[in-house]
Amino acid sequence: MTGFGKAEFENDDLKIEVEIKSLNSKIFDFKIKFQNITAVQEMEIRNILSKKLTRGKIDCNIKVELKGNNGRYQINDKVFDKYYKQFSALNKKYGTFVDQVNFYQILMGLPEVIETQELELNEIWDFVYKTVELASDDFDKFRMQEGLATQKNLEDSLSIIHKSLLQVSDYEEERIVTLRKKLKSALEENQLNVNSERFESEIIYYLEKFDINEEKSRLANHLNYFSDTLEEQNCGKKLNFIAQEMGREINTMGSKANHFEIQRLVVSMKEELEKIKEQVLNIL
Repeated sequence: MTGFGKAEFENDDLKIEVEIKSLNSKIFDFKIKFQNITAVQEMEIRNILSKKLTRGKIDCNIKVELKGNNGRYQINDKVFDKYYKQFSALNKKYGTFVDQVNFYQILMGLPEVIETQELELNEIWDFVYKTVELASDDFDKFRMQEGLATQKNLEDSLSIIHKSLLQVSDYEEERIVTLRKKLKSALEENQLNVNSERFESEIIYYLEKFDINEEKSRLANHLNYFSDTLEEQNCGKKLNFIAQEMGREINTMGSKANHFEIQRLVVSMKEELEKIKEQVLNIL
């Protein structure tokens, strides 16, 4: 399911930002963006996220910012002593050629006297894991909100399909009258004389051929089944199967309709069904 989650952690030494993004996917496709991460650390983050996310194309972006010097800069005593002894020897040999202040300034500017000590990553991983958990919680909240909105959209589409299905019955009698007139007109145009019994039998044949009562009944059952399934957990695949069955009944109804207004209602039902299929992709 698509979603987004974000969390931050900050103390005197560092600041951590974690962002989690997810797109639809049938599998758990996990990628992490962070430097110097080991396989063990990546697996730990994967385990944290898999508790809340069962599938999706998931991107986890982690940023760690060290504040101030944070103890990262210090004097390398060995290198400083080495330079100091060399300068002292030169002073002794040639006499003092710089004052004391400038002497130390020169020493401090020489290569490797000041070294950078990066904060060890294993010192911050506990904070990283906790921030990832907070981001996953935020992602879960986002998903719940989206889930409620998705459920509302699905229920609205189901309602429209159900109303259209009920309206089909309004044109059933008119369809029979139209069919009767159409057949009678065709006989008259071709100057064919058919007795009333034969004519009625033909009417019955076409009525059976174009009968959509079974499709209407099955579609109504599918609509109820879909609505009930919405209340279940991890129902995405099941809803997808039900939507496919709904599509079959609607398509068959359209092929048998033989009436403009019923065809119009079928098109409306198909339009809402496509919306349902798109929304179902966001459901686990």
